[in-house]
Amino acid sequence: MKITKILSLAVMLVASIIFTGCSWNDNNNDGGSNLALVTIRVNTDKSVWGLTDDNKKIYFNPSSSVLSKYTAVTGQRAIVYFNTLSTAVSGYDYNAEVTAIEDVLTKDVTVVSTAAQDTLGTDGIKIVNAWIAGGYLNMQVQMYYSGTAQHLISLEDNKYNPTDAEQKTDYVSLELRHNARKDGRQTGTLATGYVCFKLSEYEPDNQGKSGIYLRYTPLDSEEYEYWTIQPTTSSVVKGGAFANVSWSLAK
Repeated sequence: MKITKILSLAVMLVASIIFTGCSWNDNNNDGGSNLALVTIRVNTDKSVWGLTDDNKKIYFNPSSSVLSKYTAVTGQRAIVYFNTLSTAVSGYDYNAEVTAIEDVLTKDVTVVSTAAQDTLGTDGIKIVNAWIAGGYLNMQVQMYYSGTAQHLISLEDNKYNPTDAEQKTDYVSLELRHNARKDGRQTGTLATGYVCFKLSEYEPDNQGKSGIYLRYTPLDSEEYEYWTIQPTTSSVVKGGAFANVSWSLAK
């Protein structure tokens, strides 16, 4: 089966470190000819598959040795490498020999109503790429990291300090927050990773909006900046690479 779908540019850049999760790869080499960002699904018979952001179903063939080491959790976002098998599986678009799986940090939107509740941090962060697909805000970000503390990254619905005065009326207004826990600013290196936020009621289509208007504090600055992010789709690509996890973020 020839795969010709194109994955979002942001997902194609997975040669960077991924936030949290485990990389199950026996040979420390992805080995697969195809790459996809998926949402994990587990059937009642314990079989596992992944749903791409354009609703393609990838069946994780149980003959794949890496699956015995992987703990599948429904709703978890993951990057999967795979080769397609010639035998079709009913109900699925791809029958996949999985060669590697990398969980991506997956979180919900946090609602903060008072200043006393707000412990999410105001440390700087660089947004490399951001896109809305599959019901998630997917982000590639960078931050200073030295390994002395586990960082916290959150997507916030800020009720007590809203962005109403600045927001575009046809966009959902949210805020990206980063708490470095005093790590990395002076001695750390710039580390790169991915995080996926489940939007649920904040998904623009659910509110009749055009996208997300995102407030955040950039690196080496104390002034807010803004990203306007519109929905897109992503699927399966041929080729690509990603690095094994070497650091993590708090969930």
